[in-house]
Order: sequence, then structure tokens, then C-alpha cells
Amino acid sequence: MAFEMLEEALLQLKRNRKKEETVEAQRQKAVTAATTQFAAIKSEVLGPIFDKAVALLTNEGLFGEITDQENDTTRSISLTVDLSTENVPGPQGSLICRLDEDMQTCQFGKAITRNIEPVFDEKSYKLREITDEIAYRVTEKFLLDLIATVSVNRPTGTTSRG
Repeated sequence: MAFEMLEEALLQLKRNRKKEETVEAQRQKAVTAATTQFAAIKSEVLGPIFDKAVALLTNEGLFGEITDQENDTTRSISLTVDLSTENVPGPQGSLICRLDEDMQTCQFGKAITRNIEPVFDEKSYKLREITDEIAYRVTEKFLLDLIATVSVNRPTGTTSRG
């Protein structure tokens, strides 16, 4: 029979394409699940903790803002802080939590100056690992580090005599 090898090659090609389609469908299903889970983490864990941080800052006359649009596609949430007052400029920074949908993990990143790219921690958290405790700890550390830059950049009030 003619074209036996060709028919076998075409059959193998068809199997390979079917397998690729199945793998891609599974990947898309996993991405959708990760995105849905991260949306829940943003609304149930990160959002309330960032809201509390903003309230504490606002009560002290400072600025804090959360960037997270409903139904956003950025797959991240950020807390932007400005420790300036009317009379004294202060440090500004952002804490970002972003989703890596393919790995089904998320990472925290910090930018201690406005308009610079955040530096992300090497540690990636599995989505199920993101708890209130972790979110509080990371948020508090970010805010304390930002506040510490105020002390470092301000004169101590001592003078040297020469």
C-alpha cells in the first residue's frame, strides 16, 4: 500500500497536536484557578491588612493608598505610602504582591522610592501559604523599613566644633 509512512506520520502529528491542546487546556485551567484564588487572597487577606495600614497612616496625618482595581488584570495589589507632612518631606514607597500564575505562587516586592521598579523577594509563596500572619509581617516590615529611612536621612541635631 502506498503512503503508509505518510499516513503514520500524519496520525502521529494529529496525536501530538491533540496532546498539545490538552496540555494547554490544563494550563489555562490552572491559570484560571490561580487567578481566582489570588483574587480571594487580595480581597480577604491583603486588602483588609493594607486598609488597616492606610488607616493607621491617615490617623497620623500621612498618606497611604491601595492600588487594586475590581476585576483588574494586573494580578497584583500594592500599598503606596508617603511619609511626608506639610512641612517636612519624607520617604515614599510601595509594597506590591504579585501573582505568578504559571507557578501558582506570589511574591512581595518593595520600592522605597516612588517611581522606581520594585525589588521582589527571592521567596515565592504558594497561594495557600498566604495567611494573615505572613501578610501582616511583610506589611509591618515594609512600613518599619520605610520609617527607618526617616531617621537615617534626618540630622541628629549635634554639631561638631572645629
